[in-house]
Amino acid sequence: MNHRVMASIKGKNTKAEVLFGRMLYGANIRGFRKNCPGVFGHPDFCFKGLKIAIFLDGDFWHGFDLARAEKDLVTNREFWLEKITRNMERDDLTNKVLKREGYLVLRFWESEFFADPGKCLAITKQAISSRKMAESFRRLG
Repeated sequence: MNHRVMASIKGKNTKAEVLFGRMLYGANIRGFRKNCPGVFGHPDFCFKGLKIAIFLDGDFWHGFDLARAEKDLVTNREFWLEKITRNMERDDLTNKVLKREGYLVLRFWESEFFADPGKCLAITKQAISSRKMAESFRRLG
């Protein structure tokens, strides 16, 4: 794959991220940052105060169905498999570091998001509500 093709692949502001941001805003959910620079792994969406990190992972790039991808890859097979495997390992490390720092990590596959964006929003709203409630109890107690 040449440099121009690779450079055209978006890492930020994907269709899923833009749509999810609009959904959060439409649901009157504020206080999130996109691609949080100060948080390990630069989550796609982050609620720093509540310590919630949200990732919308592309199926191919993050190894959703690696067995199928292995069959479909024809050119540069070893390169792509190595790259996807590194991405998966980095995702695992990111999850561990964020959890150790007290973050709740939500990961949605892009296909899962597009199949039912409302479900992903509902999970996020529940996480926000739970974290706010826990924070309230912590302050009281």
